[in-house]
Amino acid sequence: MVPPVSDPRWRSIVTGTIAFEPTMLATQILMGRLLASVRSDQSQDNVSRAISDLRAFFEKYETIAAIDLALIFC
Repeated sequence: MVPPVSDPRWRSIVTGTIAFEPTMLATQILMGRLLASVRSDQSQDNVSRAISDLRAFFEKYETIAAIDLALIFC
């Protein structure tokens, strides 16, 4: 199950506060884009958008991205 958008770990991941090294190429690409976006624009709106994008990715690909999701939330 994908945690709710309100879980503070999402914010920590998209801002780079905690290290996350995804195993899937798709997750690596998405994380690179999100981290670059948040680095260049740290506004609340942009961080929220990045969180929503990352959560939506994991919701859509939960079965195949389970290992990367577990790296964040276990």
